Amino acid sequence: RLSGVVVGPTGLVYVAGTVPVSDGSTTSTVSMVDPVTAQVTGRILVGTLPLILVMSPDGQTLYTVNTVSNNISVVDLAAQAVTGTINVGERPRGLALSHDGTLGYVSYGLTHGIGIVDLAAREVVRTIGLPQLTRLGEMVLSRDDRWLYAVDSSGNAVLAIDLSQQEQAKHITLGRITGYTEYSPMALALAPDDQRLFVANRDGTLSVLEVPGNRLKGALRQVGIDLRGVAFTPDGTAYVTSLGTDEVVVVQKIK
Repeated sequence: RLSGVVVGPTGLVYVAGTVPVSDGSTTSTVSMVDPVTAQVTGRILVGTLPLILVMSPDGQTLYTVNTVSNNISVVDLAAQAVTGTINVGERPRGLALSHDGTLGYVSYGLTHGIGIVDLAAREVVRTIGLPQLTRLGEMVLSRDDRWLYAVDSSGNAVLAIDLSQQEQAKHITLGRITGYTEYSPMALALAPDDQRLFVANRDGTLSVLEVPGNRLKGALRQVGIDLRGVAFTPDGTAYVTSLGTDEVVVVQKIK
């Protein structure tokens, strides 16, 4: 069962998910995948049901958002081990980091808001209340740290939150494709050009939003089935986790 994916500074691909063990149960891990050989080179045990992976700006730390254990695992990539845990609100589903690596923004599925985390202290210091929203998901920050984009799965939309005001500024509804009832967005990532936001949807498509401007541009059809994560390399290659096919799909150099 695959979920979040992120590309490390050395090109190694990190994939969150659950894997079976010998007694028939499953365990929650981050798998390390060599993109050249497409082989798993190792696994790190993390909190229960990791949905999202986020890399620190310096590329030394990986954060996993664990939606069942209600915490974030802090992984030292050099040691390939968990070095700490950050307790957060109920059903965390997304995380974005400020570009100076000091703050984290974590979205909740049950507590209707976004927690602001002091990463050095490893604790939530305040919350942006969004009482009318119930299923917030993955998030990403604009390069200037002003705009926070969050998936609203139940609303079939992406939120644009102005952090200078710490309030919602726009609700960007995703369009519909003939034959599908909804996109049900799950994850998102900024393209290397910083001008487009790609949203992974459960119907297998990638929606494309223009930023700045905060508007829907279009969609890439049928990348996989039940998409759960998307990440970019600097050259524009996208890695997309497809839960329905239990694989990582490579989309070459999106223009």
